[in-house]
Amino acid sequence: MSSRIRAVYILKTIESSHPTYFKNSKTSIFDCVEISEEEPVVITVIDEKMPFDIKWMIVTLTIV
Repeated sequence: MSSRIRAVYILKTIESSHPTYFKNSKTSIFDCVEISEEEPVVITVIDEKMPFDIKWMIVTLTIV
């Protein structure tokens, strides 16, 4: 499994574990982050309104 596929899977898991933010704001986690195309996969938070705890999970994410 490629790192990019793992990154997408992990982001979907984060999204489903925070339904109050993502369902109430009617946004997808993929509207809030950018995933690099090349290895190593880098996920950048581009939505500054995202709650701190979710941002922290994404910022500290390491995909191997």
